[in-house]
Amino acid sequence: MASEQQNIQALMARVRTLEEQVRVLAEATGVAIPTLPEDPVQSALRQGNVLAAVTAYQQQTGASLGESKAAVEALKARLGL
Repeated sequence: MASEQQNIQALMARVRTLEEQVRVLAEATGVAIPTLPEDPVQSALRQGNVLAAVTAYQQQTGASLGESKAAVEALKARLGL
């Protein structure tokens, strides 16, 4: 049975594939791809505000402070920040 991390990696790969397909279809049809607002957790991290990122994560997920801090630290590492 696949681990949770393997499932996440597989989903991320699938999303990248789907995004590429959408890009190709948009170019072929001349349809503009709307931009999405940046995730507030990532936005706070990119601004160096870990506390705001943890707070935003808690608000989005309902996770505990400890869970939120761990998730934000993992995201920070994954983003190379």
